Amino acid sequence: MDVFGVELIKLQPIYLQNDKMTIALCTAFEPVFALLAESAKAQLIYTNIKNLDSHSLYLIANGMGCSWFDGRDSLEEQRETVSNALKIFARRGTPSALKDALSANFGHTELQEWFDYGGMPGHFRIIIEDETATVERAWRFLKIVEEVKNARSKLDEIILQTVARTTVNMVVVARITETIRSVEHG
Repeated sequence: MDVFGVELIKLQPIYLQNDKMTIALCTAFEPVFALLAESAKAQLIYTNIKNLDSHSLYLIANGMGCSWFDGRDSLEEQRETVSNALKIFARRGTPSALKDALSANFGHTELQEWFDYGGMPGHFRIIIEDETATVERAWRFLKIVEEVKNARSKLDEIILQTVARTTVNMVVVARITETIRSVEHG
C-alpha cells in the first residue's frame, strides 16, 4: 500500500463511498493527509543519515543552517555533525550543545565552566584532544564556538592535549606487615 498517494474515499467501507457527507469529508481532508504524508517523507531522511552520501549531507546541513558542517570532513564526521545538529539547535547556548558540536568535529572535547577552574563568572575554557590540529582547523573550531555558545559567555582559553601512545612498564610491590602490641594491665 502506498501511503503517499492514498485516496481517503477508497479507504471507506463500500456502503459509505457513495454517501455525500463521506465524500465531502474525504475531499476536505485529502490535502491535510497529503501534507502529513510529505512530513513523513522528510522524517525518513533523518532516520537514514547513516546511509547518506556527502552531497546529501551537505544539502541537509545547508538547509538547516548548520554553519559548522564541513564537506572536507570524513563521511562519518559529516554524518555525526548532521545527526547532532537538530539536538544542538534545540540546546544552543548550553555547555552540552557546545561540547557535542565540538566533539562531532574534533574528537573528545571537555568544557570547563569558570567555577571548575577558578575563572571569572561567565567564562569557560575548552580542553580538546585533536591529533589533526592545524591553523585552518583552529579557525573552524573558533567559528563553531561562536556559533553555538551562549552569547554572553567568554572563552578564556583552549587547551590542546596531545595523546601519546606508548608502552609503559610498571612494577608494583606489595608489602604486608603486622604489628603486635602488648599492653600490661595491672
